Amino acid sequence: GRHVFFGGLSPDVDEDGLRAFARQAGAVAHAMIFWDRETGRHRGCGKVEFDSEASARRAIDELDREELNGRRVTVELMGQDSRRPPA
Repeated sequence: GRHVFFGGLSPDVDEDGLRAFARQAGAVAHAMIFWDRETGRHRGCGKVEFDSEASARRAIDELDREELNGRRVTVELMGQDSRRPPA
């Protein structure tokens, strides 16, 4: 798949910051931060859709456990973690 989950994001990371970070692995079609609907607060995670599966795989291989704004992020294919439903 081309949809990649990014977890452990700092609250100061916005969609532009996530897109710029993900772009290190390849062309980004769309980046989205997940927000709590009730509180309006940043949930510390988001997803990125890459232009190709190769870029998505490269993001997982190269960006997982890397630091973004002082936090080590988790990068994995959307829907791979059984504790989290696919978006």
